[in-house]
Amino acid sequence: MTYNVKEASKKIQMSVHNIRYYTNLELVPSLKHDKHGNRVFDDESLNWLICIRFLRESGMSLSDIKHYFELCLAGSKTLPERYEILEALLEQSKRELEMIQKRTKCIQSKVIQCKRALSGEIPDDCNPINWD
Repeated sequence: MTYNVKEASKKIQMSVHNIRYYTNLELVPSLKHDKHGNRVFDDESLNWLICIRFLRESGMSLSDIKHYFELCLAGSKTLPERYEILEALLEQSKRELEMIQKRTKCIQSKVIQCKRALSGEIPDDCNPINWD
């Protein structure tokens, strides 16, 4: 089955703008065009776009994605390098998760403080103006 850019956008929940941007950067190797020059997407090209979204959300730059896709296209011989890239991405994600967990814990503490201040249990020390 094939899809135009709007159908592809709905199917994978990615904006038409982003799809056009990524295809203009030639990040979708399996992309085809119809006789009028319009982009035509098949399931493989949708998979490339889904992978782009995943890698971008993971913090990978577009140039690094392009390199990763070149490795993918080169086949199994590049599996060790792709493994290293993904392993580094995993470590980066773990660090980010740890920072998010610390930030969440701090915000939870502030919410409890504000709740206690709202109930009159403690003075309003939620405001930096009131900090010692």
